[in-house]
Amino acid sequence: MLTPYRVLASVALIVLATVPALAQPARPPVKIGLLMPYTGTLSVIGQDTTRGLELALGQSGGKAGGREVQVIKEDTEAKPATGLAKTRKVVENDRVDLLVGPVSSAVALAMEPYVRQHEIPLVIPVAFTRELTAAARWSRPCT
Repeated sequence: MLTPYRVLASVALIVLATVPALAQPARPPVKIGLLMPYTGTLSVIGQDTTRGLELALGQSGGKAGGREVQVIKEDTEAKPATGLAKTRKVVENDRVDLLVGPVSSAVALAMEPYVRQHEIPLVIPVAFTRELTAAARWSRPCT
């Protein structure tokens, strides 16, 4: 039988269980800067890579580690100067937590000193020039 005390105790338990969750500030989304060629000769690879990332995010409900994931797409045009400019934009203006891209090794080489200087994690899904993949290159400390 439900007595007023049991009802009150149940309500108190529910309130106590939800207060910590309500008191926690909302965690900001994880921002990913997606630097791909969406125009030019390598655009097919950029579009396919983007679709793959979007598929994975869709399967996870758009979250990682319980946090919303926000993807900021930029077109590198497979040009080193454009890729570096777009990298600066997403790091400095959009404040991304992680970079994914590029497709072109030339663009990756242009981005690499800036990325190392700012200590932004970079996932390079396609570009694989020896100058980027050699173990000795990444074993030295960031400057």
